[in-house]
Amino acid sequence: MDNHQLGKNVAAYLIEKGLRRFAATAWSIKGPSGQLKIQGFIGALKPYGYDVIILETHEALLHADRTLNVQKGEPFGFFAAEDFLGRMVIDTCEMTGLRVPEDVAVIGGDNSPFICDAEAHYDQYRAGCGTGRLSGRRFAGPADPGQYDSHGTGHGGARTYR
Repeated sequence: MDNHQLGKNVAAYLIEKGLRRFAATAWSIKGPSGQLKIQGFIGALKPYGYDVIILETHEALLHADRTLNVQKGEPFGFFAAEDFLGRMVIDTCEMTGLRVPEDVAVIGGDNSPFICDAEAHYDQYRAGCGTGRLSGRRFAGPADPGQYDSHGTGHGGARTYR
């Protein structure tokens, strides 16, 4: 698996779906795979001027509702570099009143069959797992950056929360 390309594919998919606000986490992954996924994700968003909020710790993840400052009608695309992190993001959203996928669209990055199939009632998460599977395929090309308005600083970078 090309971890860097996976991150790029997830970003392209979220842009294609019209999302303009982004967050990511790989806080518990040991080794380079999580960072490569996140670097690919950030790198694919940077040319469009989109910022990425990086949640680097479990504590930051638990306070995602405050960190992300979700506004109604402006959902976040959230890339979790492993499926179990995606599950944690969904649980945190539900505990804090954020709706998945209306407020936060979550995609896990490794398609763990255990996580994807363990909780059948989480339809949005299962859809996210399917999206992760799709991200393994190459997209025809990037979305037109002029099609979307940027809601970040316009510089295309990352802000980190610990």
